[in-house]
Amino acid sequence: MPKPENFWASWHERLRALRNVPPVLKIVWESGPGVVTFGIVARVVAALLPIALTYIPKLIIDILVRLLQTHEPVPVRLWWLVLAEFGLAMLSSIRNGLLGFAAGEQIHAARQHSGDEACLGAGSHSLRWSGFL
Repeated sequence: MPKPENFWASWHERLRALRNVPPVLKIVWESGPGVVTFGIVARVVAALLPIALTYIPKLIIDILVRLLQTHEPVPVRLWWLVLAEFGLAMLSSIRNGLLGFAAGEQIHAARQHSGDEACLGAGSHSLRWSGFL
């Protein structure tokens, strides 16, 4: 079992290291605000996808239950929900690729910003959307 003084010393060191976070975030933002914004938006969309992928089937099931009880014609809204579910499922399947792309672009932009010439070639084989951002 680690000694208590070593335990608290390591936590104190970790908390002191948090002082480096704001300067690092500033460097990342200055290296490419478009790439950082894209990465944040992609992560928010990725976080909301599971919620939408569970809520839309709930709406579809509610409509189907109502149709079975009332024997009404199938509403157009049902087909829009099915289409939305299909679209979200497709988006969900490519979200990891988008997040990986955003992370790679952030690294590439930070390396260009810092002038790290030795590392510039590392990301050059990736798909570039520099005209997009």
